[in-house]
Amino acid sequence: DKVVGNAIRTIAHVSYFIYTPEFQSNEGGSVSDDLKLYCNLLSHLTGKIRDVLCDATGETSRELTWKQRNSAKKHAWGSATTIGTLLGYSHLLSHFDDSLVESALLQLFRCIQLHAFINEKIFAYAANALSALPASLWQYLSMKKSNVVACGLTTSFNFLELPQKKLSSSYQANVQKQAKALVAVANKLDFCRMFLLRESLPFSIDFFYQWLICSGDVPASKLEQVVDAVTSQEVQQVIDVTDIQIFLSRTAQHTHLV
Repeated sequence: DKVVGNAIRTIAHVSYFIYTPEFQSNEGGSVSDDLKLYCNLLSHLTGKIRDVLCDATGETSRELTWKQRNSAKKHAWGSATTIGTLLGYSHLLSHFDDSLVESALLQLFRCIQLHAFINEKIFAYAANALSALPASLWQYLSMKKSNVVACGLTTSFNFLELPQKKLSSSYQANVQKQAKALVAVANKLDFCRMFLLRESLPFSIDFFYQWLICSGDVPASKLEQVVDAVTSQEVQQVIDVTDIQIFLSRTAQHTHLV
């Protein structure tokens, strides 16, 4: 178990020397082999987190001893950190299936969604990994019309609205940072999907509005995208009319004051 844990950490350290922006200029078949290795590593690390989360939710019933469960948890939080490192190489994104990246990110988001049911370190390392990801990754996924950005937004605001008295303020800060990064790259489609996902990960429209205004660095153009999403026919079917009217009224007042 210690060997596996050390190997997971070593992957992150060694990857810095392999997946440089220049590595694609290498000759021969090494580039192809390195990309295959990257995909296999990302897939296996994602699986380690998925297994622990499924155990926590009861989705699977693996007959593990206490020692095995403890080791699995340690491997999961180590995997979260290494996944964050691997996903940071955004110059590789165009070389493999987007679903691989999406799957890894969705498991990290689930660590935040299930923070009350899992080992605190797994949540903490996942939140830290997400907060450190480059804007270029989120921009790429938003451009590809991936549902991941919307899932990240919904996950962030669902977490931030709830009082987290037992959790360190640094965890809150990491999710806050993640939310800002996602809002910065999100477009109308991302916001539409975010509002639709509120049914499974609820947060109030009032909280979202207050967050947008209080963050202080949301440009008027971004507010316009949110307004366009709120007033879209699809979103209006799932949000209370009163909430929509209040949101539009407050946004108009804020825009006028600015």
